[in-house]
Amino acid sequence: LYGGVPIVTRADGDDMSSRVSTSANVVLGMADLNAVKGVSEYEEIAIKLGTNPKYYQSKRKKLIDSCLQKNPMHPYWDVPRYVKSFENGLRQAWDQYLSGEPNTHITITESKQTKKGTHEIDIDRLEAARRKARAEREEKDAAMKDEL
Repeated sequence: LYGGVPIVTRADGDDMSSRVSTSANVVLGMADLNAVKGVSEYEEIAIKLGTNPKYYQSKRKKLIDSCLQKNPMHPYWDVPRYVKSFENGLRQAWDQYLSGEPNTHITITESKQTKKGTHEIDIDRLEAARRKARAEREEKDAAMKDEL
């Protein structure tokens, strides 16, 4: 997908790969690449992509544009946003475990700030924090080596 190559998927399956690629196409606004009616529809979509250059190029452009979208990033490619939501889910699961409550579904509700998506300034701030943490870790490691 990141290379601008559209993916046709069988959306009628229960396996993990089917659900993941189906979801990706939906988030990317290309649900029409999901074959919900089985093999024959899957083949029809693939043939259309392979024989209709205008259709293929429109899908390719849509993918590339989604990759390049900034301020905010497209939700599919917004890893910092995904990480915040994933951490939120892990926190909820851990709190639920510690409280002794029975296991239930976890629903992630994004804050207003997170819903706005990640902007370039956020990436710069995250990268600066990562570099600082790495330098501190390397400094600490060097000090430990000196103590040995």
